[in-house]
Amino acid sequence: MSLYGGIQHERISPSNLEQQLSHLKKMAQGANGTAFTYGDFTDSTEFDPQEKLLHTDGFGFYLRTEQGEYAKTFNRSVNSINNRLVTGCGDDQPMISMMHARLATKGSKDSRNLQPMPFSHIVGMHNGSLDGLESEGLSDSHYILSTINDYVGESTNSQKQISGLEQMLISKVVEKCTGYGAMNLMVYLKHTNQVLILCSYNEHDLHSQQHRQYYQMRISSDGKRVYVASESGNTPGQVLYTENHCLYVVDMTTGKIKKIPLPKLKEAIQKKKKDKKQSGQGSKAESGKKAEKGMKKTSQSDGKKSAKKKS
Repeated sequence: MSLYGGIQHERISPSNLEQQLSHLKKMAQGANGTAFTYGDFTDSTEFDPQEKLLHTDGFGFYLRTEQGEYAKTFNRSVNSINNRLVTGCGDDQPMISMMHARLATKGSKDSRNLQPMPFSHIVGMHNGSLDGLESEGLSDSHYILSTINDYVGESTNSQKQISGLEQMLISKVVEKCTGYGAMNLMVYLKHTNQVLILCSYNEHDLHSQQHRQYYQMRISSDGKRVYVASESGNTPGQVLYTENHCLYVVDMTTGKIKKIPLPKLKEAIQKKKKDKKQSGQGSKAESGKKAEKGMKKTSQSDGKKSAKKKS
């Protein structure tokens, strides 16, 4: 996934959009330098560990211009998309461009789960996987982004929105999910012209260094435009690598980037992992007690039968 934003009065040119789309196609096909494989992410024998991780389950883009919004999704690979479908959207150059290539892990593969997802107050994209948030075919991504949209709509105070975001994510996402993999987000706040970049993943579930690298996003700026991507490449200016459990607030009016560590979110995720582990141990212990109890009953029953035979 990637986001291109113009600072102040700067706009995203057709050549910028072409570069962004080309970069996304390389990332989706595992041809962007680092070829991530299933073996980097899982030990499951259901997957070929040498096979590339391909994001070919759908493509979507969102453009914000002075005249309005333009969003479109496709139930096919981004590599089949003619670049003109994106670069030829109207005469007005966008101030914000968001693109996403999907690898379906939660929810159905229908168009409702394709990203970017535009809502009334935000447009968002999610990379990662959280268990237990899917509902009626809708993905974990849809739940997370719709929850953020509802939260943003509750207040017009942008500072209050940012300061309360960590606690909201803990109470409505972390505590509700049954398993926390990663929640990497790119969210455009329509009414404040800000971009939120959240990097958050469960370090205890990482299988390799490549797995960690997969969740590290890149934020770059040349003073005129900001480019954010889930992998390296197509980066104007100096590159900032995101850190785990940190929120980055990009003011698209001034170009300033503010980093906000989220220690409470980190603590909540660690607690979730610990509680799940203890619950699993408790279940095993309970199963062991039941099995032992069953064995005792069987032994007592066999003893009674033996006594009857002797008598």
